[in-house]
Amino acid sequence: MNHDVMSHLLSMEGAINARDLGNYPAISGKHTKEHVFFRSDSTSKFTKRDMEAMAKFNLGLVVDLRSARELAVAP
Repeated sequence: MNHDVMSHLLSMEGAINARDLGNYPAISGKHTKEHVFFRSDSTSKFTKRDMEAMAKFNLGLVVDLRSARELAVAP
């Protein structure tokens, strides 16, 4: 199945490839839930507007997978 990634992109000023990981097909034949999981490049360049937009989703956990070096360069 060719899934339309463009439909999941979030309009962000300071992030590239920020998107909602909802409605992707799962092995079970179902789909992932929308507005539950998000991904983006580094959040260090998020603007105030980006932060306000993400706050609307009431995120409970942020997982930062950057290396120690990446964190030192852009906390």
